[in-house]
Amino acid sequence: MRLNVNRLMAPVALVISIALGNCAALMDTDRPHTYQDLQINLGSASTKAVEQRTFWVLQRYGFILVKQELSPTRIYFETAWQIRDAFVDEAQAGAVSAETRLLLRAGPLRGAASTKVTNRSVWLVAENRVHTGQGEIGLSPAYSDEFKAYIQEIAAALKSEYLRDSIF
Repeated sequence: MRLNVNRLMAPVALVISIALGNCAALMDTDRPHTYQDLQINLGSASTKAVEQRTFWVLQRYGFILVKQELSPTRIYFETAWQIRDAFVDEAQAGAVSAETRLLLRAGPLRGAASTKVTNRSVWLVAENRVHTGQGEIGLSPAYSDEFKAYIQEIAAALKSEYLRDSIF
């Protein structure tokens, strides 16, 4: 008697895919499915620069660091939601105020040995919530031009600090 492995594994694969889908849904409960992060590649930077200079730049822009993870393979910073006035183009779309949160992720450059990482690939992720006059809060999947310019300014400041550190 010959067993058809594909036929036997189909129910197992179905159960696994449903379980993984449910796990993903549980991890993403505070975001609508249309939500997209605004991600900016900051290029590469030394581990020392990322660890030491990121805090200064975030603080300069009024962000409060609430989570920091430093490991040989990963650096992660997360700020609290910063309440701010709506930008003009956000206000024209109905927002009266907004909140912004920044995440910074840095990992080894491709091909780097994980035991001694001296340079990192760095990404800045920005999240934006807008508040309407009716008290509604929503994550903003379509970022306004002014919001993008604001985040680009922060990204440029981070890049400048990282470059400055590599010069000295």
